[in-house]
Amino acid sequence: MLVFVLLALPASALNGRIIDQRLDSQRGGYTILKVWGTPFEMGFAQGALLAGDIRNAVKSVKEMVGPDYEALRTQVAQTVWSPTFTYEEVEAELEGMVAGIASVDASNLPDVLDLKLVNIYGDWSYACRSHSAWGSFVSGTTKTISSRRLDFSSIGTVTSHHVLLARDPGPGGMRWVNLAFPGFVASITGVNEYGTLASVHDYQSWVTWGPHLPRSLLSRFALTLPVGRFPNRHLDAVFDALSSTSVMTGTFLNYYVPQGYGGVITCASGQPCSKKRVPQADFFGGQVLLTTNQETDGHTAPSDDDFMYRYYEAGGVKTVAQSHELMGHTGLHLLSLDFRGRGNMTVWFEGRLGVGGGTFAPVKTEWARLFDEQVVVDAGVSLDAGSRVDAGLPPPTDAGLPPLADAGASSFDAGAPRALVDAGARTPLINSGRDAGPGQTESVEPLPLTACSSTSGFSVLALLALIWVRSRG
Repeated sequence: MLVFVLLALPASALNGRIIDQRLDSQRGGYTILKVWGTPFEMGFAQGALLAGDIRNAVKSVKEMVGPDYEALRTQVAQTVWSPTFTYEEVEAELEGMVAGIASVDASNLPDVLDLKLVNIYGDWSYACRSHSAWGSFVSGTTKTISSRRLDFSSIGTVTSHHVLLARDPGPGGMRWVNLAFPGFVASITGVNEYGTLASVHDYQSWVTWGPHLPRSLLSRFALTLPVGRFPNRHLDAVFDALSSTSVMTGTFLNYYVPQGYGGVITCASGQPCSKKRVPQADFFGGQVLLTTNQETDGHTAPSDDDFMYRYYEAGGVKTVAQSHELMGHTGLHLLSLDFRGRGNMTVWFEGRLGVGGGTFAPVKTEWARLFDEQVVVDAGVSLDAGSRVDAGLPPPTDAGLPPLADAGASSFDAGAPRALVDAGARTPLINSGRDAGPGQTESVEPLPLTACSSTSGFSVLALLALIWVRSRG
Protein backbone atom coordinates (compact mmCIF):
# COMPACT_ATOMS: atom_id res chain seq x y z
CA MET A 1 0.00 0.00 0.00
CA LEU A 2 1.34 3.43 -0.94
CA VAL A 3 1.59 5.98 1.82
CA PHE A 4 1.63 9.54 0.54
CA VAL A 5 2.60 12.69 2.34
CA LEU A 6 1.60 16.26 1.63
CA LEU A 7 4.48 18.68 1.93
CA ALA A 8 3.95 22.43 2.10
CA LEU A 9 7.18 24.36 2.47
CA PRO A 10 7.01 27.79 4.10
CA ALA A 11 7.92 30.85 2.09
CA SER A 12 11.66 31.57 2.18
CA ALA A 13 14.36 33.59 0.50
CA LEU A 14 14.40 31.07 -2.33
CA ASN A 15 12.89 32.17 -5.63
CA GLY A 16 10.71 29.09 -5.56
CA ARG A 17 8.09 27.24 -3.59
CA ILE A 18 6.39 23.88 -3.65
CA ILE A 19 2.69 24.40 -4.30
CA ASP A 20 1.75 20.75 -3.83
CA GLN A 21 3.72 17.56 -3.37
CA ARG A 22 2.53 13.99 -2.84
CA LEU A 23 5.15 11.26 -2.92
CA ASP A 24 5.39 7.70 -1.71
CA SER A 25 8.28 6.18 0.23
CA GLN A 26 10.17 5.64 -3.06
CA ARG A 27 9.69 9.30 -4.07
CA GLY A 28 7.12 8.31 -6.66
CA GLY A 29 4.22 10.69 -7.26
CA TYR A 30 4.22 14.35 -8.17
CA THR A 31 5.43 17.80 -7.20
CA ILE A 32 3.91 21.08 -8.39
CA LEU A 33 6.64 23.69 -8.15
CA LYS A 34 6.90 27.39 -9.02
CA VAL A 35 10.18 29.25 -9.60
CA TRP A 36 10.77 32.86 -10.61
CA GLY A 37 13.46 35.45 -11.26
CA THR A 38 16.69 35.19 -13.25
CA PRO A 39 17.71 31.89 -14.86
CA PHE A 40 20.31 31.35 -12.11
CA GLU A 41 17.73 32.06 -9.39
CA MET A 42 15.19 29.68 -10.93
CA GLY A 43 17.81 26.96 -11.27
CA PHE A 44 19.00 27.53 -7.70
CA ALA A 45 15.45 27.19 -6.38
CA GLN A 46 14.83 23.89 -8.16
CA GLY A 47 18.25 22.61 -7.07
CA ALA A 48 17.65 23.48 -3.42
CA LEU A 49 14.05 22.21 -3.27
CA LEU A 50 14.67 18.94 -5.15
CA ALA A 51 18.35 18.37 -4.33
CA GLY A 52 18.08 14.71 -3.38
CA ASP A 53 15.89 13.83 -6.34
CA ILE A 54 18.25 15.54 -8.79
CA ARG A 55 21.23 13.69 -7.33
CA ASN A 56 19.26 10.49 -7.77
CA ALA A 57 18.63 11.38 -11.42
CA VAL A 58 22.35 11.85 -12.08
CA LYS A 59 23.19 8.63 -10.21
CA SER A 60 20.61 6.65 -12.20
CA VAL A 61 21.94 7.87 -15.56
CA LYS A 62 25.51 7.07 -14.50
CA GLU A 63 24.48 3.55 -13.53
CA MET A 64 22.68 2.98 -16.83
CA VAL A 65 25.52 4.26 -18.99
CA GLY A 66 28.22 2.52 -16.97
CA PRO A 67 31.82 2.70 -18.23
CA ASP A 68 30.86 4.84 -21.23
CA TYR A 69 29.70 7.73 -19.03
CA GLU A 70 32.84 9.85 -19.43
CA ALA A 71 32.85 9.31 -23.20
CA LEU A 72 29.22 10.41 -23.34
CA ARG A 73 30.06 13.52 -21.29
CA THR A 74 32.67 14.41 -23.93
CA GLN A 75 30.07 14.09 -26.69
CA VAL A 76 27.47 16.13 -24.82
CA ALA A 77 30.03 18.88 -24.15
CA GLN A 78 30.06 19.59 -27.91
CA THR A 79 26.32 20.22 -28.15
CA VAL A 80 24.70 23.66 -28.40
CA TRP A 81 22.64 24.89 -25.44
CA SER A 82 22.60 28.61 -26.23
CA PRO A 83 21.41 29.12 -29.83
CA THR A 84 21.62 32.66 -31.16
CA PHE A 85 17.85 33.03 -31.62
CA THR A 86 16.90 32.79 -27.93
CA TYR A 87 17.17 35.20 -25.01
CA GLU A 88 17.16 32.29 -22.56
CA GLU A 89 20.23 31.44 -20.51
CA VAL A 90 19.75 27.73 -19.99
CA GLU A 91 23.32 27.11 -18.91
CA ALA A 92 22.98 29.79 -16.22
CA GLU A 93 19.92 27.92 -14.98
CA LEU A 94 21.96 24.72 -14.79
CA GLU A 95 24.76 26.53 -12.94
CA GLY A 96 22.16 27.83 -10.50
CA MET A 97 20.86 24.30 -10.03
CA VAL A 98 24.33 23.03 -9.11
CA ALA A 99 24.64 25.89 -6.60
CA GLY A 100 21.19 25.09 -5.19
CA ILE A 101 22.12 21.43 -4.69
CA ALA A 102 25.37 22.52 -3.02
CA SER A 103 23.42 24.72 -0.61
CA VAL A 104 21.85 21.53 0.74
CA ASP A 105 24.87 19.23 0.50
CA ALA A 106 28.14 20.11 -1.25
CA SER A 107 29.64 16.61 -1.14
CA ASN A 108 29.97 14.59 -4.39
CA LEU A 109 28.37 17.49 -6.25
CA PRO A 110 27.10 16.89 -9.80
CA ASP A 111 28.26 19.45 -12.35
CA VAL A 112 26.54 21.11 -15.32
CA LEU A 113 27.56 18.33 -17.72
CA ASP A 114 26.03 15.72 -15.43
CA LEU A 115 22.77 17.67 -15.50
CA LYS A 116 22.93 17.99 -19.28
CA LEU A 117 23.13 14.21 -19.61
CA VAL A 118 19.97 13.90 -17.53
CA ASN A 119 18.22 16.53 -19.63
CA ILE A 120 18.98 14.99 -23.04
CA TYR A 121 17.23 11.75 -22.18
CA GLY A 122 14.58 12.95 -24.63
CA ASP A 123 17.18 12.61 -27.40
CA TRP A 124 17.50 8.94 -26.62
CA SER A 125 13.91 7.77 -26.68
CA TYR A 126 10.47 9.05 -27.62
CA ALA A 127 7.33 7.38 -28.96
CA CYS A 128 4.28 9.52 -28.43
CA ARG A 129 0.79 10.60 -29.48
CA SER A 130 -0.69 14.12 -29.47
CA HIS A 131 -3.83 15.84 -30.71
CA SER A 132 -5.46 19.28 -30.62
CA ALA A 133 -8.90 20.57 -31.67
CA TRP A 134 -10.79 23.85 -31.81
CA GLY A 135 -13.69 25.48 -33.70
CA SER A 136 -16.75 23.24 -33.98
CA PHE A 137 -15.15 20.58 -31.76
CA VAL A 138 -15.30 22.81 -28.66
CA SER A 139 -18.01 24.86 -26.99
CA GLY A 140 -18.67 27.39 -24.24
CA THR A 141 -15.63 29.27 -22.97
CA THR A 142 -13.23 26.58 -24.25
CA LYS A 143 -11.30 27.71 -27.32
CA THR A 144 -8.94 24.75 -27.80
CA ILE A 145 -8.33 21.33 -26.22
CA SER A 146 -4.91 19.68 -26.56
CA SER A 147 -3.39 16.46 -25.19
CA ARG A 148 0.05 14.90 -25.29
CA ARG A 149 1.03 11.38 -24.15
CA LEU A 150 4.71 10.64 -23.50
CA ASP A 151 5.59 7.01 -24.07
CA PHE A 152 9.26 6.62 -23.32
CA SER A 153 10.57 4.16 -20.76
CA SER A 154 11.51 4.81 -17.15
CA ILE A 155 14.92 5.74 -15.70
CA GLY A 156 14.92 3.82 -12.44
CA THR A 157 12.91 5.68 -9.81
CA VAL A 158 13.68 9.12 -11.28
CA THR A 159 10.84 9.14 -13.77
CA SER A 160 8.36 8.05 -11.12
CA HIS A 161 8.62 11.56 -9.67
CA HIS A 162 6.67 13.84 -12.01
CA VAL A 163 7.37 17.55 -11.65
CA LEU A 164 4.97 20.18 -12.96
CA LEU A 165 7.26 23.22 -12.92
CA ALA A 166 5.94 26.75 -13.48
CA ARG A 167 8.58 29.30 -14.54
CA ASP A 168 8.06 33.05 -14.25
CA PRO A 169 11.05 34.99 -15.62
CA GLY A 170 9.35 38.33 -14.99
CA PRO A 171 8.87 41.26 -17.40
CA GLY A 172 10.18 40.63 -20.89
CA GLY A 173 10.09 36.86 -20.53
CA MET A 174 7.57 34.10 -21.21
CA ARG A 175 5.71 32.27 -18.46
CA TRP A 176 5.58 28.57 -19.14
CA VAL A 177 4.89 25.27 -17.42
CA ASN A 178 6.79 22.02 -17.96
CA LEU A 179 5.78 18.48 -17.04
CA ALA A 180 9.02 16.55 -16.61
CA PHE A 181 11.19 15.16 -13.81
CA PRO A 182 13.58 16.50 -11.14
CA GLY A 183 16.49 18.48 -12.57
CA PHE A 184 14.97 19.16 -15.99
CA VAL A 185 15.44 22.47 -17.77
CA ALA A 186 14.57 20.89 -21.11
CA SER A 187 10.86 20.85 -21.83
CA ILE A 188 9.33 17.37 -22.04
CA THR A 189 5.69 18.46 -22.31
CA GLY A 190 5.38 22.23 -22.05
CA VAL A 191 2.69 24.91 -22.18
CA ASN A 192 3.26 28.66 -22.40
CA GLU A 193 1.03 31.54 -21.30
CA TYR A 194 -0.58 31.72 -24.76
CA GLY A 195 -1.88 28.16 -24.34
CA THR A 196 0.60 26.62 -26.80
CA LEU A 197 1.37 22.97 -26.02
CA ALA A 198 4.81 21.93 -27.34
CA SER A 199 6.66 18.62 -27.35
CA VAL A 200 8.85 16.47 -29.57
CA HIS A 201 8.09 13.07 -31.11
CA ASP A 202 10.19 10.34 -32.69
CA TYR A 203 10.89 10.78 -36.38
CA GLN A 204 13.99 9.30 -38.04
CA SER A 205 15.62 9.62 -34.65
CA TRP A 206 19.26 9.30 -35.61
CA VAL A 207 21.86 11.05 -33.46
CA THR A 208 24.55 13.31 -34.92
CA TRP A 209 27.07 14.35 -32.31
CA GLY A 210 28.70 17.75 -32.63
CA PRO A 211 27.70 21.43 -32.42
CA HIS A 212 23.98 20.78 -32.76
CA LEU A 213 20.97 21.65 -30.60
CA PRO A 214 19.62 18.65 -28.62
CA ARG A 215 16.01 18.05 -29.60
CA SER A 216 15.16 17.94 -25.90
CA LEU A 217 15.56 21.73 -25.89
CA LEU A 218 13.49 22.42 -29.00
CA SER A 219 10.13 22.71 -27.33
CA ARG A 220 11.51 24.92 -24.53
CA PHE A 221 12.95 27.42 -26.98
CA ALA A 222 9.87 27.20 -29.19
CA LEU A 223 7.62 27.99 -26.21
CA THR A 224 9.62 31.00 -25.07
CA LEU A 225 10.70 32.51 -28.41
CA PRO A 226 7.55 34.43 -29.49
CA VAL A 227 7.59 37.08 -26.74
CA GLY A 228 5.77 40.20 -27.94
CA ARG A 229 4.33 38.61 -31.08
CA PHE A 230 0.69 37.91 -31.90
CA PRO A 231 -0.23 34.18 -31.74
CA ASN A 232 -0.81 33.99 -35.49
CA ARG A 233 2.91 34.75 -35.96
CA HIS A 234 4.30 32.29 -33.41
CA LEU A 235 4.66 29.24 -35.65
CA ASP A 236 6.39 31.18 -38.42
CA ALA A 237 8.77 32.81 -35.92
CA VAL A 238 9.77 29.43 -34.50
CA PHE A 239 10.11 27.81 -37.92
CA ASP A 240 12.28 30.67 -39.19
CA ALA A 241 14.59 30.32 -36.17
CA LEU A 242 14.89 26.54 -36.47
CA SER A 243 15.44 26.74 -40.23
CA SER A 244 18.92 28.05 -39.51
CA THR A 245 19.70 25.84 -36.49
CA SER A 246 20.94 22.25 -36.82
CA VAL A 247 19.35 19.66 -34.54
CA MET A 248 21.18 16.75 -32.94
CA THR A 249 18.43 14.11 -33.16
CA GLY A 250 15.75 13.77 -35.82
CA THR A 251 12.28 14.69 -34.58
CA PHE A 252 8.87 16.21 -35.04
CA LEU A 253 8.28 19.36 -33.01
CA ASN A 254 4.62 19.71 -32.05
CA TYR A 255 3.74 23.36 -31.76
CA TYR A 256 0.04 23.45 -30.95
CA VAL A 257 -0.78 27.17 -30.84
CA PRO A 258 -4.51 27.45 -29.93
CA GLN A 259 -7.30 28.02 -32.45
CA GLY A 260 -5.47 26.64 -35.46
CA TYR A 261 -2.38 28.85 -35.47
CA GLY A 262 -0.04 25.95 -34.70
CA GLY A 263 1.55 23.16 -36.66
CA VAL A 264 4.19 20.42 -36.69
CA ILE A 265 7.81 21.08 -37.69
CA THR A 266 10.03 18.31 -39.09
CA CYS A 267 13.75 18.28 -38.22
CA ALA A 268 16.36 15.87 -39.59
CA SER A 269 19.42 14.79 -37.59
CA GLY A 270 22.39 17.10 -37.97
CA GLN A 271 20.42 19.53 -40.15
CA PRO A 272 18.18 22.57 -39.70
CA CYS A 273 14.44 21.97 -39.49
CA SER A 274 13.00 21.99 -43.00
CA LYS A 275 9.26 21.27 -43.10
CA LYS A 276 6.18 22.83 -41.56
CA ARG A 277 2.76 21.13 -41.46
CA VAL A 278 -0.30 23.24 -40.68
CA PRO A 279 -4.02 22.37 -40.34
CA GLN A 280 -5.65 21.52 -43.69
CA ALA A 281 -9.19 22.47 -44.66
CA ASP A 282 -9.88 18.99 -46.07
CA PHE A 283 -8.94 17.32 -42.77
CA PHE A 284 -11.75 17.85 -40.24
CA GLY A 285 -12.34 21.34 -41.58
CA GLY A 286 -8.87 22.51 -40.60
CA GLN A 287 -9.86 22.22 -36.93
CA VAL A 288 -7.70 19.26 -35.84
CA LEU A 289 -3.97 18.51 -35.56
CA LEU A 290 -2.72 14.96 -34.97
CA THR A 291 0.86 13.87 -34.37
CA THR A 292 2.30 10.37 -34.04
CA ASN A 293 5.74 9.09 -35.07
CA GLN A 294 4.97 8.93 -38.79
CA GLU A 295 4.97 11.82 -41.24
CA THR A 296 1.85 13.08 -42.97
CA ASP A 297 1.06 16.06 -45.20
CA GLY A 298 -1.89 16.93 -42.99
CA HIS A 299 -4.55 15.91 -45.50
CA THR A 300 -4.79 12.43 -43.98
CA ALA A 301 -4.09 10.83 -40.62
CA PRO A 302 -0.60 9.43 -39.97
CA SER A 303 -0.26 5.79 -41.00
CA ASP A 304 0.32 4.65 -37.41
CA ASP A 305 -2.86 6.24 -36.07
CA ASP A 306 -6.45 5.12 -36.14
CA PHE A 307 -7.89 5.81 -32.67
CA MET A 308 -7.44 9.58 -32.72
CA TYR A 309 -8.79 9.80 -36.26
CA ARG A 310 -11.88 7.76 -35.32
CA TYR A 311 -12.41 9.95 -32.27
CA TYR A 312 -12.80 13.04 -34.46
CA GLU A 313 -14.57 11.16 -37.24
CA ALA A 314 -17.34 10.47 -34.72
CA GLY A 315 -17.98 14.23 -34.65
CA GLY A 316 -19.60 16.21 -31.87
CA VAL A 317 -18.30 18.64 -29.30
CA LYS A 318 -15.36 17.28 -27.31
CA THR A 319 -14.37 17.90 -23.71
CA VAL A 320 -10.98 17.95 -22.04
CA ALA A 321 -12.08 14.88 -20.03
CA GLN A 322 -12.66 12.96 -23.28
CA SER A 323 -9.44 14.21 -24.80
CA HIS A 324 -7.48 13.03 -21.78
CA GLU A 325 -9.21 9.67 -21.43
CA LEU A 326 -8.84 8.97 -25.16
CA MET A 327 -5.06 8.65 -24.78
CA GLY A 328 -5.24 5.69 -22.41
CA HIS A 329 -2.98 5.25 -19.40
CA THR A 330 0.02 3.38 -20.78
CA GLY A 331 2.42 6.29 -21.14
CA LEU A 332 5.08 7.68 -18.85
CA HIS A 333 3.02 10.83 -18.50
CA LEU A 334 -0.02 12.50 -20.01
CA LEU A 335 -0.94 16.19 -20.09
CA SER A 336 -4.16 17.77 -21.37
CA LEU A 337 -5.12 21.41 -21.65
CA ASP A 338 -8.45 23.24 -21.65
CA PHE A 339 -7.60 26.65 -23.12
CA ARG A 340 -10.01 29.58 -22.65
CA GLY A 341 -7.70 32.56 -23.15
CA ARG A 342 -4.18 33.79 -22.51
CA GLY A 343 -3.32 32.83 -18.95
CA ASN A 344 -6.77 31.29 -18.51
CA MET A 345 -6.64 27.52 -18.83
CA THR A 346 -6.87 24.25 -16.90
CA VAL A 347 -3.96 21.80 -16.91
CA TRP A 348 -4.60 18.08 -16.39
CA PHE A 349 -1.70 15.68 -15.79
CA GLU A 350 -0.96 12.16 -14.65
CA GLY A 351 2.16 9.99 -14.53
CA ARG A 352 3.46 6.46 -14.12
CA LEU A 353 4.46 5.22 -10.68
CA GLY A 354 7.43 2.88 -10.94
CA VAL A 355 8.66 0.64 -13.72
CA GLY A 356 5.66 -1.40 -14.85
CA GLY A 357 3.40 0.49 -12.45
CA GLY A 358 0.09 2.21 -12.95
CA THR A 359 -0.54 5.93 -13.10
CA PHE A 360 -1.92 8.22 -10.43
CA ALA A 361 -5.35 9.69 -11.13
CA PRO A 362 -5.36 12.94 -13.14
CA VAL A 363 -4.52 16.07 -11.19
CA LYS A 364 -6.22 19.26 -12.39
CA THR A 365 -4.87 22.70 -11.68
CA GLU A 366 -5.60 26.17 -12.97
CA TRP A 367 -2.87 28.11 -14.75
CA ALA A 368 -3.58 31.13 -12.56
CA ARG A 369 -3.12 29.07 -9.41
CA LEU A 370 0.40 28.24 -10.58
CA PHE A 371 1.20 31.93 -10.88
CA ASP A 372 -0.59 33.17 -7.74
CA GLU A 373 -3.42 34.88 -9.54
CA GLN A 374 -7.19 34.68 -9.25
CA VAL A 375 -8.47 31.51 -10.87
CA VAL A 376 -11.19 32.14 -13.45
CA VAL A 377 -12.82 28.91 -14.57
CA ASP A 378 -15.60 30.32 -16.73
CA ALA A 379 -17.78 33.40 -16.95
CA GLY A 380 -19.00 34.39 -13.51
CA VAL A 381 -17.26 31.55 -11.67
CA SER A 382 -13.98 31.89 -9.82
CA LEU A 383 -11.96 29.87 -7.34
CA ASP A 384 -9.56 31.05 -4.69
CA ALA A 385 -6.00 30.72 -6.03
CA GLY A 386 -5.03 28.49 -3.14
CA SER A 387 -7.94 26.09 -3.36
CA ARG A 388 -7.50 22.46 -4.27
CA VAL A 389 -9.01 21.19 -7.50
CA ASP A 390 -11.03 18.01 -7.92
CA ALA A 391 -8.64 15.21 -8.91
CA GLY A 392 -11.36 12.81 -10.06
CA LEU A 393 -11.88 12.17 -13.76
CA PRO A 394 -15.48 12.86 -14.82
CA PRO A 395 -16.94 10.49 -17.40
CA PRO A 396 -17.15 11.59 -21.05
CA THR A 397 -20.30 13.57 -21.77
CA ASP A 398 -20.59 12.67 -25.45
CA ALA A 399 -22.84 9.62 -25.19
CA GLY A 400 -22.70 9.16 -28.95
CA LEU A 401 -18.98 8.48 -29.03
CA PRO A 402 -18.36 4.93 -30.32
CA PRO A 403 -16.24 2.60 -28.18
CA LEU A 404 -12.54 2.68 -29.02
CA ALA A 405 -10.86 -0.70 -29.22
CA ASP A 406 -7.43 0.93 -29.38
CA ALA A 407 -7.98 3.75 -26.87
CA GLY A 408 -4.45 5.01 -27.33
CA ALA A 409 -2.43 1.92 -26.53
CA SER A 410 0.14 0.56 -28.93
CA SER A 411 1.99 -2.72 -29.01
CA PHE A 412 5.49 -1.37 -29.32
CA ASP A 413 7.73 -0.88 -26.30
CA ALA A 414 6.90 2.46 -24.66
CA GLY A 415 10.53 3.51 -24.97
CA ALA A 416 11.67 1.79 -28.14
CA PRO A 417 12.59 3.76 -31.26
CA ARG A 418 10.09 3.29 -34.06
CA ALA A 419 12.58 1.51 -36.31
CA LEU A 420 12.81 -1.42 -33.89
CA VAL A 421 9.14 -2.40 -33.96
CA ASP A 422 6.43 -3.50 -36.33
CA ALA A 423 4.87 -0.25 -37.45
CA GLY A 424 1.50 -1.86 -37.98
CA ALA A 425 1.18 -3.94 -34.82
CA ARG A 426 -1.29 -2.77 -32.22
CA THR A 427 -2.90 -4.17 -29.09
CA PRO A 428 -5.95 -3.04 -27.13
CA LEU A 429 -5.56 -0.89 -24.07
CA ILE A 430 -5.36 -2.95 -20.89
CA ASN A 431 -7.26 -0.90 -18.38
CA SER A 432 -9.92 -2.47 -16.21
CA GLY A 433 -10.98 0.93 -14.98
CA ARG A 434 -9.97 3.62 -12.57
CA ASP A 435 -11.96 4.24 -9.41
CA ALA A 436 -12.11 7.98 -9.97
CA GLY A 437 -15.64 8.80 -10.88
CA PRO A 438 -17.82 11.86 -10.40
CA GLY A 439 -17.65 13.38 -6.95
CA GLN A 440 -14.21 12.02 -6.10
CA THR A 441 -12.17 14.89 -4.67
CA GLU A 442 -8.50 15.49 -4.23
CA SER A 443 -7.19 14.57 -0.79
CA VAL A 444 -4.03 13.39 0.91
CA GLU A 445 -5.12 9.78 0.62
CA PRO A 446 -3.04 7.37 -1.50
CA LEU A 447 -3.27 8.24 -5.18
CA PRO A 448 -5.36 5.66 -7.05
CA LEU A 449 -3.63 3.63 -9.74
CA THR A 450 -4.92 2.54 -13.10
CA ALA A 451 -5.01 -1.16 -13.70
CA CYS A 452 -3.03 -0.76 -16.91
CA SER A 453 0.71 -1.20 -16.71
CA SER A 454 3.67 -0.51 -18.93
CA THR A 455 4.92 -3.43 -20.98
CA SER A 456 8.28 -1.74 -21.45
CA GLY A 457 11.12 -4.23 -21.59
CA PHE A 458 13.49 -2.25 -23.79
CA SER A 459 16.33 -1.10 -21.55
CA VAL A 460 17.78 2.38 -21.63
CA LEU A 461 21.20 0.74 -21.88
CA ALA A 462 20.06 -0.80 -25.15
CA LEU A 463 18.95 2.64 -26.29
CA LEU A 464 22.41 3.99 -25.53
CA ALA A 465 23.98 1.16 -27.49
CA LEU A 466 21.69 2.06 -30.37
CA ILE A 467 22.87 5.67 -30.20
CA TRP A 468 26.48 4.60 -30.57
CA VAL A 469 25.66 2.38 -33.55
CA ARG A 470 23.62 5.10 -35.29
CA SER A 471 25.80 8.07 -34.39
CA ARG A 472 27.48 10.09 -37.09
CA GLY A 473 30.27 12.59 -36.64
